[in-house]
Amino acid sequence: MFSKRQTRRSQPDQSLWTKLTVVIVDWEHPSDRKEGQDFVNLLFTLRKHLPSPQYKLTTALPCAEWVLRNMDVRQVADHVDFVNAMAYDYMNGDQSVYHAQLFEGPQSGSRGISYLTGQGFPPSKIILGIPCYGLSFLGAERRGQAYDRRGGNEGTFE
Repeated sequence: MFSKRQTRRSQPDQSLWTKLTVVIVDWEHPSDRKEGQDFVNLLFTLRKHLPSPQYKLTTALPCAEWVLRNMDVRQVADHVDFVNAMAYDYMNGDQSVYHAQLFEGPQSGSRGISYLTGQGFPPSKIILGIPCYGLSFLGAERRGQAYDRRGGNEGTFE
């Protein structure tokens, strides 16, 4: 939708914006550089029509390099007040892993934050998101083993 210049230039319905103070964009997830640029274009357009400090604009992004590398995170930082870095739901197919690793493993909150800051995203604009639920890895005795996706709703207990 926001990849078309004509769409980006269109004027939003002003009556909607009179009651908003915060807009949270949760785009799951830019899967390539084009979608990443479309995401940045969306943030640019929203910021243009929702100027700071009158409005807060934020986004929720996976705290994982495999998603973050699809966008120019410095441009994201230019348009948002802060990012909610979702440091959870790290999965490895049907193998058991810690789904909210802070430091260890190929995917972790620490690695995601390091990627963001290494690309020029200001640390003061990063909020580390942690889960308030657990996952079940029934049938696995240790990390990295196959597991049975039974238990709760697709293995989650909330």
